[in-house]
Amino acid sequence: MGNKPYQPLPPYAVPLDGQSVEAGQTPVYKTSDPRRDAALLSGNGKTLQDALRVRFQSDADQQRFCWRRTDPQTGALTRDVVWMTNREFQERAEALGSSLLWMNLCPEVKEYRNLNLRFLGFYAKHTINYLIADTACLLYGITTAPIYDTLGEEATAFAFRQTGMTTCLVDCKHVSGLLDARKKDPSYKALKTIIVSDPEN
Repeated sequence: MGNKPYQPLPPYAVPLDGQSVEAGQTPVYKTSDPRRDAALLSGNGKTLQDALRVRFQSDADQQRFCWRRTDPQTGALTRDVVWMTNREFQERAEALGSSLLWMNLCPEVKEYRNLNLRFLGFYAKHTINYLIADTACLLYGITTAPIYDTLGEEATAFAFRQTGMTTCLVDCKHVSGLLDARKKDPSYKALKTIIVSDPEN
């Protein structure tokens, strides 16, 4: 009886004013309320890691992440949705990120201007496991090196050669191709570990 009517939250992002958008393109968006994001870094928080941890802990039990299950027989998406809370997501991301460092799967490599960077390759579809791994990298200072089928063999080899990455998160369908490339092309010589991201594999 005393329930208030549902009030939807304001949109998180809104299009920039005064844009001309061509057919087939989307506009550039900005946050609808910059103060909302600034509040995440109240106190001593100054980094993206701080902002992520504050966000996860501010509503730890809220189910903020979901994905659809895949039919094991056909590989097609089902209508069965699986939910994960902020706390579960944070625990998985922190477990993965700390494991990558503890097992030295992303050793430091000297890069541009002698910066010491750690790389993790991503050669996978955007799934919940991809998002967890990407967040793990953000939390633990690991630079992501995304690779896409559309890049072609030459650009993929260049990414491995330039970064010297030793570990790559891949879809199952890319495993044999990467192993073959490693045998034939010295660009892949640093690759030692493949993490298969498909939950069904």
